[in-house]
Amino acid sequence: MNSLIIWTLAGAFINVTVLTRVAQYLLRKTSLRDKKRAIVVFIIVGIIDLLGLTLFFKSVSVGIQFMIFYYLPFLLMWLLKDFMEASRKKAPRDARPQ
Repeated sequence: MNSLIIWTLAGAFINVTVLTRVAQYLLRKTSLRDKKRAIVVFIIVGIIDLLGLTLFFKSVSVGIQFMIFYYLPFLLMWLLKDFMEASRKKAPRDARPQ
């Protein structure tokens, strides 16, 4: 396997991980519920990454290709993880005895 691809994937993972965790931490103090906060973080980080890739490559089409193949899978992973955490927090509240 090409080492450039490995380093690109590692960089994408680190970038998305840091941005999503920082955004989650900063938005935790807002009144957004967990699922809405996860969606807002997904959108914000996606826009930041797409803008950064477009400026880096000086091409919108190459930026979109990198976004789809390198960054989007990690963004979806964190979105699903945040959804899972939100449903875990919600489950004990819904399980109250009637």
